[in-house]
Amino acid sequence: MFKHFAKITLRSIQKNKINTLITLFGLSLGLTCTIIIGLWVKYEMSYDRFHENSQDLYKAAFTHEPSDFHAYVLPAPVALHLKEEYPDIKNSTVFWNWGNKKIIQGENKILVNGSFVDPSFFSMFNFPLAIGTLSDAFIHPNSIVLTQSLAEKLFGDENPIGHTVKVDGDDEYIVTAVFEDIPANSDIQFEFLLPYQLISKYFDTWNSKSMEVYVQLNKGTDYSAVNIKIADVISQFKPDWNNKLYITPLTDCHLHNLKGGGRIQYVYILSIVAILILIIATFNIVNLTMATSDKRIKEIGLRKILGSGKKLLIIQFLFEAQILAMLALGIALIFVELLLPSVNNLLHVNLELSFNLYTILTLLGFAALTGLISGIYPASFLSSLRPIDLIKKTIQPFGSLNKNNSSSNHQKLNLRSGLVIFQFALTIILIAGIIVITQQVRFMKQKDLGFNKNDILIVQMQDELKHNYEAAKNELLMMPEISSISTSRSPLTVWWMSDMPVWDGRETDDVFDMGLNFVDYDFDETIGVEVIEGRFLSKEFSKDASDGFVINEAAVKAMDLENPVGTKMSIFDGTSSEQKGEIIGVIKNMHTESLHSEIKPFAFRYAPIGSFMFIKMNSSSNSKLVQTIKNKIEKIAPNDLVELSFLEDDLNELYAKEQTTEKLIGYSSLIAILISCLGLFGLSLYGLQKRIKEIGIRKVNGAMVSEILVLLNKDFIKWVAIAFVIAVPIAWYVMNQWLQNFAYRIGLSWWIFALAGFVALLIVLITVSFQVF
Repeated sequence: MFKHFAKITLRSIQKNKINTLITLFGLSLGLTCTIIIGLWVKYEMSYDRFHENSQDLYKAAFTHEPSDFHAYVLPAPVALHLKEEYPDIKNSTVFWNWGNKKIIQGENKILVNGSFVDPSFFSMFNFPLAIGTLSDAFIHPNSIVLTQSLAEKLFGDENPIGHTVKVDGDDEYIVTAVFEDIPANSDIQFEFLLPYQLISKYFDTWNSKSMEVYVQLNKGTDYSAVNIKIADVISQFKPDWNNKLYITPLTDCHLHNLKGGGRIQYVYILSIVAILILIIATFNIVNLTMATSDKRIKEIGLRKILGSGKKLLIIQFLFEAQILAMLALGIALIFVELLLPSVNNLLHVNLELSFNLYTILTLLGFAALTGLISGIYPASFLSSLRPIDLIKKTIQPFGSLNKNNSSSNHQKLNLRSGLVIFQFALTIILIAGIIVITQQVRFMKQKDLGFNKNDILIVQMQDELKHNYEAAKNELLMMPEISSISTSRSPLTVWWMSDMPVWDGRETDDVFDMGLNFVDYDFDETIGVEVIEGRFLSKEFSKDASDGFVINEAAVKAMDLENPVGTKMSIFDGTSSEQKGEIIGVIKNMHTESLHSEIKPFAFRYAPIGSFMFIKMNSSSNSKLVQTIKNKIEKIAPNDLVELSFLEDDLNELYAKEQTTEKLIGYSSLIAILISCLGLFGLSLYGLQKRIKEIGIRKVNGAMVSEILVLLNKDFIKWVAIAFVIAVPIAWYVMNQWLQNFAYRIGLSWWIFALAGFVALLIVLITVSFQVF
C-alpha cells in the first residue's frame, strides 16, 4: 500500500511541477523562519536554567512605597541578614561588579571584568570548574578564580593554580581555581572572582545601596510567602527610605522587568510571528491544492467507481501532503544550517541546531502536523464528492457540499477568498508591526536626550591615566580637533549611586531615590548640558568644589521646590559617605537611561578625577584622529590598556533588544510577504490559464489591456481591502500594547496602517498584473 501511495504521489508531482515547486518552496521558507525563531525563543528562555538548583535561586530587589520605583541594588548587609534570620533561606551571596580592570601576569596585560562574591556563591551556582576544587576557591584571603579563556590568555597551557596575578595596580592575588567559560545564556557574567571580604569594610553598611544580592531557598519553599516575611527588612534599619524588599526568580530576571514587561514580550511577539508565517504557508498549500484539484477529477472519479472508499482517498491525499511537508523540512534544515552563522552575527547570539533524538522527533512531529493541517481540508472535500460529479466535472473546488454530497454553486470562491483575505490580513499586520518598531527605534535614537551625544569619545581610565589625568587633558587640548575634555566617576548610561536626599523646607512625603555622579568643571561644556536655572559647577566659585549641588528638573519636581537654587540639601545623610551642600543650579533633564524609563531625580557634585574621560571632538569621521588620541594617551600612561568608545554607541546599546526584534520581525515579514506572493502567483497563474480563451475573445472584441488588467485584478483588490479592514484594529491593539513599555514613545498615526495596506495592495497588483500583462 505504501508503495502504491508513493507512486501516485510521484506522478502527481510530475504532472504539477509548478504547483509543487511553489508549495514546496513556500513551505520550506515558512519552516526555515519558524525553526530559526524557535531556536531564538529557546535560547532566550534558557537563561540561567543550567544551574542544578535553578528553581531555588532568586535575586533580591526593592521598591518604594507608594511609588513604582524598582531596583536590584541593595545594602550589602541584606545578604547575611536574610541567611541568618530566615530559616526558609538556605544561602545568600553578594555580587559586586568590578569592570574594566587591568590584570597582569608577566608580560601579559588584559582588560577584564570581574566581581566580588561570598564563598557561598560557589555552592549556590553551578558554574563548572575546569581546574581546582570549590572548597579551595577562596582558601586564601587574596584568592582569585579565573575563567578558562582568561587563564589561557595569561598562562597559556601552563597550570595557573598557585601562580599570582596583579589586578588594578600592584595588588597581587593567588590563582586557586579556574572556571569553565561562563555560558552566554547567563545574566551572571564575569572573567574573575575575588572574595567580598577584601572590600567588605567599605560596603558593610545599611546606609547605601551598592550590591546585588542572590539567595537560595530551601527546596519546595514558596517564594511569595518569603516575600511577605522579608518585606520590612530594609525598613528595620532605614525606616525613612520606606523600601519594601522582595525576591524574584533568577530564571525570570532575563525576560521580565521588575515593573513588568521586558524581553518576554519579544518572545511572545516573535512566537506569534512564526506561527503566522507557518499559517500563511499552509494556507498557500490549501489554496493551490483546491485550485488545481480539477486536474485530478477523473482520477478520483475512476477510483471511486472502481471501489476506492472515502477513507482510502483521505489517506492518499494526506500521504501526499506529508511527503511535501517532509521534503520541505529537509530543504528548511539545509537553509537553517546555511543561515545560522549570519543570523548569529546579525543578532549577536549563539544559536545552534543540535540533532539529538528530542530535536529530531520535535522537527518531524512539527512537519507532520503542518502536513496534516495543509492536507486535511482538500482530502476531506475531494474524497466526499460523488463519482458522477467528478466525471462530469460539476464541482466547485472552493464551494461547499450539499446534503447529497454534490457541490453547491452559490458559495463559489468562499473558501479561497477567505483564505486569501486571512493571509493578507496577517501580512498587513506584520508590515504595520515592522513600521511601528522601526519608527520607535528611530525615535529613540534621534530623540533630544538633553545633552550632546555626537562626536564624544569615552576613555575608561585606569590607575596610571587617573594619576596623570590633568597632564593628559592638557596634552590633548592642544589638538585643534578637540574642543573640550571632562571626567566623570560614573558612566552616563548606568545608574550607579543613589539615595533619598534630605533638604531644608521639605514638605512632601514622597519617597524617591536621587542618583549622584561626580564630575569636573568642564562637564557641562563637554556633554552639552543645558543649565536652565543658576549655574553649573565652576572653578570661579571656590565653594562649588565642596558644597555645590547641580540637580535636574526631575529632582526639582520630586522635591517640590519652587525656588531650588540656594536650598540646602544632603545625600547619604548621617553616614561616612555624607554629601552636604547647596543647590547652585538646575539642568535640563537628561535621558541617560533607556527611554523605557522615565527620567529620575539626579544630582552632580564636583570631583577633580573620575573613572571616565569624555573627549569632545569637532568631528568623529576621521579614524586617524581617534588613533592619534589613543597614541597620545598611551604615551602618557604606557602601562595602561587604552580602549576607546563613542558615547553614541553606548547609548544605542540600550536599545539592543529593540534592534534585534526589529531585524527578526523585518526579515520575518519579508519572508511572509514572499510566501504570500508565491501563493498569489500560483493562484493567479492557474486562474489566468483557465481564462486564456476569454481574454482572447475580449481582445478580439476590442478590449484594451488596461480593461483586462482591471477585470482580472478586481477580485484580488477586493480581498486586500477586506483584509485591510480586518487587520488594522488588530495591528493597532498589538502595537499599542507594545508601545506601553516605553515611557517615551511615538504615536500610532493613521499613515502607518495606510502604508501597510498600500504595500499589501502593491504586492498584489505587481504579482497578478505581471502575469496578466
